[in-house]
Amino acid sequence: MDDSNSCIACYDELTNILYYCEDYHKNWKRSQYCINCVNYLKKTQWNNFQKDINDDCLATLRRIIETGPPINVRDIYSMKCENESGEVYLFMYENIEVDAKLENSLIGDERDLLWLELKNKYKIFKKILDSSTSDSENTI
Repeated sequence: MDDSNSCIACYDELTNILYYCEDYHKNWKRSQYCINCVNYLKKTQWNNFQKDINDDCLATLRRIIETGPPINVRDIYSMKCENESGEVYLFMYENIEVDAKLENSLIGDERDLLWLELKNKYKIFKKILDSSTSDSENTI
């Protein structure tokens, strides 16, 4: 991880270091983000996910259903987490634990239902794509 003293998103100086952990054991790792950029991620990642699931891209939908709808902040490049979801479990800033949950993200049965709907949408899209591919092969 880069030990630079500036945030990788906004390039502000990291005057107070932000830490994250990927599970309840709380093995803290230094974040490359400042608290303001993490708060921005918490406010925007769910909205970005909503846009992605409304896209008709089969590859995007496949990637989404592999891990399911996000609950917490996820950044596979700068806050790599080896847990099943790839999500941050918790942040620590100025010795205070800070929730990593995304604004408006779903949990429990609501999340499971959305995940099931996305899996069904993927199956339908894949079936349509497969049938259109085989139709075009038959016309050649």
